[in-house]
Order: sequence, then C-alpha cells, then structure tokens
Amino acid sequence: MKYKKRHIILSIFLVIQILLLKLLKNKTLFIENDYSKSIYLHISKILRSIFGWIPFSFGDIVYTVLVIYLIVLVYKLFYRKLKFFKIYFLKIFATISVVFFIFNIFWGLNYYRLPLYKQLGFSDKSYTDEELMTVTIKLIERTNQLQEEITNSKHKPVEIPHSIEDVFLRTKSGFENIHTKFDFPEYTPPSIKTSMYSTILSYMGFSGYLNPLTNEAQVNYNIPMVSMPSTSSHEIAHQLGYAAENEANFISFLACTHSNDKYFQFSGYYMAMRYCISNLYKNDREAYEKIRENLNEGVVQNMKIHREINQKYDNDVLEPFIKDIYNTYLKANNQKDGIRTYSYMVKTLINYHEMNPNF
Repeated sequence: MKYKKRHIILSIFLVIQILLLKLLKNKTLFIENDYSKSIYLHISKILRSIFGWIPFSFGDIVYTVLVIYLIVLVYKLFYRKLKFFKIYFLKIFATISVVFFIFNIFWGLNYYRLPLYKQLGFSDKSYTDEELMTVTIKLIERTNQLQEEITNSKHKPVEIPHSIEDVFLRTKSGFENIHTKFDFPEYTPPSIKTSMYSTILSYMGFSGYLNPLTNEAQVNYNIPMVSMPSTSSHEIAHQLGYAAENEANFISFLACTHSNDKYFQFSGYYMAMRYCISNLYKNDREAYEKIRENLNEGVVQNMKIHREINQKYDNDVLEPFIKDIYNTYLKANNQKDGIRTYSYMVKTLINYHEMNPNF
C-alpha cells in the first residue's frame, strides 16, 4: 500500500489551518462583518435549504458514518502490520483536516465574532448580589403570572399542549419579532429536528446541539416539554451564527418572551428564572431560600418534574466524561470558561435589564 499524495497534503493543511485560525481569531470585526453577517448567513441558508426538508436528521447519519470510519482507521492503525502504520496515521489526520475545515467554514468561525452585548449596545460589567436579587424577583413574578394565566391556578404545573413538531413551527413568531426589534438575522428556511440519539444525549446531559456540517438544529425529545420552546430557540440562535452558549441562551430568552404564544413566553421566563435562582443558590443560600418561597406551587411542580426527568438519566460514568470533553471543546473555541459559559447568560440578562427594566 502506497502513500497517497492527497493524504500528505491534507495533513499539512491541518497545521496550516490551525495557524491561520490563531491569526483570524483576533480579527473580530473582520469575522463579524465579512463572515458572520455575510458569508456565513448565505452558507447556513443553503445548508438549511438542502437538509431542512428531510424529515429525519441527516446530520446524525453523517456523524454516524464519520465515527465508524474513524474507528475503522484507528483499528487498522494499531492492528495492521507496522509498515502500514504511517499510512493509516496520515488517513486519520487527512480526515480530521477535512472535517476541521468544513466545521470552521460552515460555522466555527462564529466563535470569534463580536460579542453580543456590543452588538446590542449594553454593558458587560459584573453584577452585584442586589442586582441579581432584583432581576430574579422580576423573573419569578413574570413566571408566576404566566403560570396562573395558563392554568387558572397557582398550584397546577404548566403543561404545553403542543406536539414537538408544533413547537418547532411556533418558534418562528418569536424570531420574526426579534428580527424586527433587534435586527437579528431572519430565520428562514427552518431546519429543526429531534435527534435520533436523544436517549444517548439524555445520559450525556445534553438537551440539544447544532450540527455544523448540515446546519440542522437538533433537540433531545426527552427533555421536559416546558423546556422544548427555549431549547429549540437556543439551537436556532446557534443556526443564526451566535456560537457562544450564554448568547444563545439570551437570544432564546428574547425569542421566547417575544413570541405570540404564552407557552413560549413561560418557557423563556422559566428558563431565565432557573439560571438566576441557581446563581443565587451558589452566591447566597439564605437569600435563595427566602426568594424561593415566592414561587407559585405550580412553578415548583414544574421544577420538580424537570429534576425527576434529569435524575432518570443521571449517571456517574458517561456524563462527567463527556462533559469534560465538551468543556475542553468550548475552551478550544474561544469560550475560556467552558461549560460555565452557559450560566453567564445571567450577566447578559442583568445588563440587558439595566437598559430594559420592563422585560
């Protein structure tokens, strides 16, 4: 078996890509204006047009084939004769080089764009305990209000009557409204689906993900239904080019709370409230216990359902291992605090509240 020139070239190209990325990641305005708001939007629309109409996740199939191919190469790398070692080693690097290139061109460069707070014109300052308390109380009041309006009771949990497919369709109104109000990109055509690996995702501790190779938004169908609108909106925010997890969370909050559907509004406020109350729990346990008493019993029941579903898939082996890998992935892609970035949505929310106290 002889070396193939393309494997050598692609392996070298991987090194060149890494060096170029180190140079590009400091060109924030270039990436923002020439990639995220231009090239990327065209690429994402083309990909969603190609794959969005397919009723199943084509991206999951691509991942499956890719993983199997890499496993076969690794097997051959270690179990074939030594003279073939370099050949399979180059094949692995060549494959990684191609995937790395597609990932960055199709989506990954969005990790280095201008931060969302600068785009929307508000601060990124750290918040005080008092500010956290103020926003948490407001979110609890709004969550309680919607829970009562939907159930006509303080004691019943909110149950979303829509099917998952209907939720996906209804995400459109919220994004149409924030497209007009905040000048976010228009979300068309849609491409959002449940993942065929939802049960695996549950054991890994993930509620969804964006497939950057096909631009399909994937949602775990096992998550609580009250979180389905906010999770779907989070993944759509990724499709629109907002890669940072805290920014996708915040855009999800905006899209849900600007939706014409009260169930979506509840999902948005409920998600933001849970992040804030979790931060309060970490910062001031006494204040957390006191403020938690303001929650309607129905909202408490929703949180209990959420907790029970999470506990159903709890495991001490797979989830920590996968999250360590994901944490490393986020850090390698300009999110220096890894998984903790998700909760930074609280800072974004509090600084947004300073300019928009009636959210």
